Amino acid sequence: MFLQKYIHKNNFFDLNIFISSFLIIFFKWAISFLLFKDENLVNKVLFDISDVYYFPFILNFLELNFSPDYLLDIKSENLIPIPIYSILIHAIFFKIFGLFGFFILELFFLYIFLIIIHKILLYCKINYFLALTISLFIFIIPSLFANLQLMNINLSIVNGIFSFRFPRPLVTSCYFFWGIYLALQYYKDDKFDLKKFLLIGVCLSLVFVSYYYNFISLFILFIFLFVNKILNIKDYFKNNYLSIFLSVLIFLLLTLPYLYIYSLSEKDFSSMMGVIDLNFDLRIKLLMHFLSKIFTFKFIIVFLLITFLRFFLLKSQNQINEKIIKFFYFFFLATLISPFFFTIFSPSISEIYHFLNWIVITSILVLIIYFSLFINFKLLKINKLFFLPLSFFLILLFQFIHYENLNNDNKYLRKDYLNLQKLIDLNTNELETLLSFSIRSQVLWMLKDKKKFASIESSVSSLSFDQLEQNFIQNLKFLNISNNEFFEIISNKKGSWRYSNEYIKYISWYKYRANSLVTFESSKDFDENELKYILNSSPTKTQQIILPKFEIERLVKTYKTFNSGSNFENPDLIILKKDSLISKYVNLENDLYCKLSGFNNLKIFILRELEKCT
Repeated sequence: MFLQKYIHKNNFFDLNIFISSFLIIFFKWAISFLLFKDENLVNKVLFDISDVYYFPFILNFLELNFSPDYLLDIKSENLIPIPIYSILIHAIFFKIFGLFGFFILELFFLYIFLIIIHKILLYCKINYFLALTISLFIFIIPSLFANLQLMNINLSIVNGIFSFRFPRPLVTSCYFFWGIYLALQYYKDDKFDLKKFLLIGVCLSLVFVSYYYNFISLFILFIFLFVNKILNIKDYFKNNYLSIFLSVLIFLLLTLPYLYIYSLSEKDFSSMMGVIDLNFDLRIKLLMHFLSKIFTFKFIIVFLLITFLRFFLLKSQNQINEKIIKFFYFFFLATLISPFFFTIFSPSISEIYHFLNWIVITSILVLIIYFSLFINFKLLKINKLFFLPLSFFLILLFQFIHYENLNNDNKYLRKDYLNLQKLIDLNTNELETLLSFSIRSQVLWMLKDKKKFASIESSVSSLSFDQLEQNFIQNLKFLNISNNEFFEIISNKKGSWRYSNEYIKYISWYKYRANSLVTFESSKDFDENELKYILNSSPTKTQQIILPKFEIERLVKTYKTFNSGSNFENPDLIILKKDSLISKYVNLENDLYCKLSGFNNLKIFILRELEKCT
């Protein structure tokens, strides 16, 4: 494995890291093909490439369609803010290599992630082999912590460091850690040329468009470092103003396309994504909530530990560069400040828990790097070959965890989708229109180059709430769902740790988010138990969905009085999850549709004129 010993600091190819990345990806997919031998690439992508919600964006981007509506008789008037830079590379590879491009890009982004982390550690003068092992350890942290809790903190949040979930964090983490690497170079190097200034502008634009939570931390970090340069280097701004100006200019130029699309986007889409306008009272509530989290005993311990290690390393430094120690403390402070900074200056805010998650992630990363510096310069007495078996062990450990997770996957559902593909392929000329309330089924339909939908997932379309709501009701009317059954379908439902409703989320996502910070139209029109739960819910519980009573009443009234008319086109294929309420209550005419057998987790109906019922 270790065929080369050292890497030149400006060389971005490392054979050891490439081999490590290749082994991880090769065995990751080998396990999937061994466990599910009969599956084709489509099934692998649908189940093993996490977050299928972004697949429609790739297809839309390739068609330069920024106003996707999908539905037969409903047209969108606005755009959808596609995160262009987080899907751009995948779109290009999908165009060239098809579905196989996703496999190639897993290898590519894993290599990029590991090489950036490794370069950061090498820049800190950490031993090559120790840096390689630490890079692999950081990669495997999300898998190790997936089901762990420490001091009531769900450590699964560290999957934000890196995972194969597309595009976040597969793509976004590479952008972010590239920014950290550039920031380290900027702080440590006395001479910083124009090329690197321009790369900072490029990197910040990629991070801003792809995942603005990381952008805020990076922005604050660069502000810290810039001020430090101003204070410590005479005539710094005078000597570098042109490079700084060009860096800002390229950031603006690369950001403007997305901002333009966003400015023309469907106004309901922001509400769908949980964006809320911040007034003075909401700002104060959020700031007080953040302070309450910062001043907990458990975080104070972490803060003191990081601070102690900083001073300890500074005091005992021999070979450790003082700037390296200070840089990672700046990084920690920038992430810590980011939620306060954003809440004070931003006119709106969305899923605020991401800020707190990254405080935890950054704390872990800074602790790892500080301990690595200590081990490297104080305790490293053993032979470097020790890191060879340790690195192999980390790779094998990841594969074992991956095997366990994949082995627990729903084998029957995967088989259903394989059979569903065969059905579509055998009737590809006859099947044109799909009715389903599952994003996975809809993505499968798109991958089979089908364009017509009777219903579409709200987060992948540019339709308004009214359009999505009317379409949903029309489809349930077609399925002969009664008024009482409709009421049960849309009623609030409490899960193990939050309220949610898969169908309300399907047509509106976070429009009806409810926690102690915000409810729909600031309403308190909930039953006693719901209101009590809402008031006790953290503002970070942004994915909790609870409808006020007046909205449930409005939807029920709309359903009762809705007239489908004669323009509704019967879908050729209907796919329902067997354990869903809609599947439970569906009542289709037997002379129009037949139910297909041979499916375990899905309920499939097809027009009788297209298929002989068995």
